[in-house]
Amino acid sequence: MVKKRLDNGGGFPPITEADLRRGDTPTARAYATLVKDAVADAYNDRERQALTFFMGKGWKPHQAVAIVASLQKESFLDPGAVQDGGGQGRGLAQWTATDPRAATYARLHPGKSILTASFAEQLEFVNHELHNPVLSAQKTLTDRSYQNAGNDLRQSVALADAVTIVTKKYERPGVRGQVAERQKIAKEIYDYWSKVKGVFPTTRG
Repeated sequence: MVKKRLDNGGGFPPITEADLRRGDTPTARAYATLVKDAVADAYNDRERQALTFFMGKGWKPHQAVAIVASLQKESFLDPGAVQDGGGQGRGLAQWTATDPRAATYARLHPGKSILTASFAEQLEFVNHELHNPVLSAQKTLTDRSYQNAGNDLRQSVALADAVTIVTKKYERPGVRGQVAERQKIAKEIYDYWSKVKGVFPTTRG
């Protein structure tokens, strides 16, 4: 981790543009390692924040992990993420500007857009969608499909089942094979944070 390395006297070495262009030099390699560590640190911070947030909203650990794993797949937990390939998806859950869900957020927060909302604000809206109806195509609060996904998620008792629910009923990716991939991500997240003291409660759900 960057902080540990710097605390131990491992500061950033001097580096020039030529070093970066050549790439395969001791200085460039050291710099690249530090940058990768910084990215990993930032991601781990967001992942922990997201897990803590959802568990604080009443989701059991395996349910919170299922939500976070799906968001990780969608956006790498980057609130400014842009859909691969030039698509319209934006943010943690890859909302689109024309999606009635985006209009729901705007109705709840006049003058604001979910597409430019902060990390914390987007987490709040994911949780809102899992508890409340959103605007339908007719602009009425009658689309309960995301709320129903949340109801089903609350009934889940196993991580794999929770991931299946979030994937199929909340995120609904258009690419096949996403359930198994997201289940793998979720298991990695659960196993990692299970070893970190203070993240999951002693008696896990």
